[in-house]
Amino acid sequence: MSDFGGVRLDDTNAWLTANGWHQESEGRGGWMWLNAALDRQVGVVRNLGSDEQAQAGLVSRLAAAHNREVADVERELQFWGVDVTYVRAANDAVIADTIPLNAGAAMTESARLMFRSAASAALRLRPVIKGGYSKAGDAVADSVRMGHTIKGSYIIPVEVRVGDAVPADDPGRDPDQEQLPGLETATTVESLERRMTRTFAQAMAAVHEEIVQREKLPQGDALLRLVSQGVTAEFVDAVARVLDHSAVAQLDTTFQWAQAQSAPRDVRDTVAIPSAAKDKIRRTGVELRSGKVPRTEVFTGPVVRVTHEPEDSTTNFAIRTFRGGRLCRIEALTTISVAEVTQWMRDGTTVQLQGSVRRSGSGLYIPKAKVSALVHLPAQMDLNS
Repeated sequence: MSDFGGVRLDDTNAWLTANGWHQESEGRGGWMWLNAALDRQVGVVRNLGSDEQAQAGLVSRLAAAHNREVADVERELQFWGVDVTYVRAANDAVIADTIPLNAGAAMTESARLMFRSAASAALRLRPVIKGGYSKAGDAVADSVRMGHTIKGSYIIPVEVRVGDAVPADDPGRDPDQEQLPGLETATTVESLERRMTRTFAQAMAAVHEEIVQREKLPQGDALLRLVSQGVTAEFVDAVARVLDHSAVAQLDTTFQWAQAQSAPRDVRDTVAIPSAAKDKIRRTGVELRSGKVPRTEVFTGPVVRVTHEPEDSTTNFAIRTFRGGRLCRIEALTTISVAEVTQWMRDGTTVQLQGSVRRSGSGLYIPKAKVSALVHLPAQMDLNS
């Protein structure tokens, strides 16, 4: 069972809604749900979260109604609002059901540092954190849990309760005002906890892309690309620390995204870092600390508003991001088509803005921003690549 406990009432309600059920009636003890397509009813008690017997009975009835295995439905309900990162130290010749104690200790400590780094990078992109970890980021990182190890090559499940997507509040918009022509807004965006997990995943993919797969050590723009995807000197140091152990031939991360929010479309689900790259990874940490990273402001986040006048060849949009550790919106103008930018918003694609921020009467904006969507990566990678 997950360290987060059993089946939660709010997650169960969301699961039922997503699977074709709706509340038919309510009584003192709970609710009756109906699935017309399946011609089934189930009762959900108010104290479901604390009643293990009620949980077991409900899961059994739902599994029977959907013709699925009980264990599969139970796991889906337990992890509905939880991102799970499977951190794996691989070496088939040495690691089976156990791992050298020193390597295991380095693995858990490195995972902690990587998530702490990702949480701070999610709020403020920079090449090196030093002692300047974000308090808000640390609060999110402190919510991370480690599950029971999984039999086989040493795997640690790292669990983050991300909850539901949060409202994309527009402070400049009257909720009673009708939507203006040419204006489209997002209703929800990822939670801060999901932003941390996504940043962790993007950082791992960037380490593979910009360090492992390249012949040369990252310099200049390559360092900036690493930083823009959440990589810090502390992050790469933690990766190298695991790979330093002779018992570890490869460090893998596999991501299982909570169904409570849309899964990120712009990250790999699985990334593998071979131990052969550890020296280059460690040297990259030195480069990130060297002050050689190009000095420019980079912001990432989902698009939350798009405006376009029919006669214009440009698209105005805003992303929801963090600046100075504070949540904000930054507007930019691009020649990218309104259709493409709108699709980014609908898909929840992470967008990167690069340039100097200015302040106007309507808020923050970048006059001449470099705009790009983080590449839509394939869902899987060859673990031996």
